[in-house]
Amino acid sequence: MNSIVQWKQYPALVRQADVVGKVRPIGECERAAAVVIAGHGQTDATGRWEMDLPGIICDGKNMPLNGRPSFVATPTEPIEPHDVVVSAAIDGAIIRVRSWNIGGGPAKDIIFSWHIVVLSAGD
Repeated sequence: MNSIVQWKQYPALVRQADVVGKVRPIGECERAAAVVIAGHGQTDATGRWEMDLPGIICDGKNMPLNGRPSFVATPTEPIEPHDVVVSAAIDGAIIRVRSWNIGGGPAKDIIFSWHIVVLSAGD
């Protein structure tokens, strides 16, 4: 069993930006509340893992989310690292991770660390 750690950051400073090709800040920084969550995962025998974001937030009903989350997953094998690639997709409130061998096929049972930051609609 693994722990999922989470905290709410207020104020967090947020600035909009155009990020296509390079980062171009737009406007001024504004104060907002952000939820930061971190944990570990392991892909299954088919190289897949999935998480329902509202389902893991301890006070999810009282912590409405606003906007697309920022999610990062990094392979973190406990003894010897494997040559793998971990990719992630965000589909609404569902986060999906897949692990791949360098040759392109699914990599099974890959342990990884992850963290996610999302703006909260409330303070």
